[in-house]
This record gives sequence, structure tokens and C-alpha cells, in this order.
Amino acid sequence: MVHVKKTAAFRQRRAADTARWRERLQRGAAVYPVEVDGQLFDLMERFGELKDSKTGDRQAVANAVGRLLRRALEVLPAGTCPALGCVLIKVQNRSMIIFSP
Repeated sequence: MVHVKKTAAFRQRRAADTARWRERLQRGAAVYPVEVDGQLFDLMERFGELKDSKTGDRQAVANAVGRLLRRALEVLPAGTCPALGCVLIKVQNRSMIIFSP
């Protein structure tokens, strides 16, 4: 068995990752992977305020996905979304998606 020596930088990144995970856990938040294709990039540029020059910037893309999702929730009627396996609920001008397992 080969042991790889972990650098101080690695330990710092891991500690920061763990701190972010614990903070999300405490808030009750979850992180899900999102696959982004050309069509979604087009929508993010049009409705999510993503600049063409920022498509390689992970934080800019994440922010644009969030803005796009919020705008979509504003215009969708409340009800079920069988294609997504979720229910969309609107209460007092706030939208919430509940995903079924």
C-alpha cells in the first residue's frame, strides 16, 4: 500500500470543503450536480444574464443557473411537473419545488 503525503494546501482545501458542507447541512441545503448543454447555456445567456465571455467561470454559471431557475419558477403555474418528478408550490408570491424520491 502506497501512502501519499498530503500537502498543507490539500489539507486547507479539504478543511474549507468540509466547512462549506457543514454550513449547508446546518441550513438544510443540498448540492446536486447539474449537466449543462448548449441549449441551457443559450437560456442562461438570454434569461440568466450570463455573458458569453463567462461560460468558463464556474461561479458565473452557477449564478446564472440560479437566476434562470428563479425566473422559470416565477412564470410556471403551481402543480405537478411529472417530467421533472417534482411538485411546484406557490405561496405568497414565493415558489418552492418539492422533488419526489
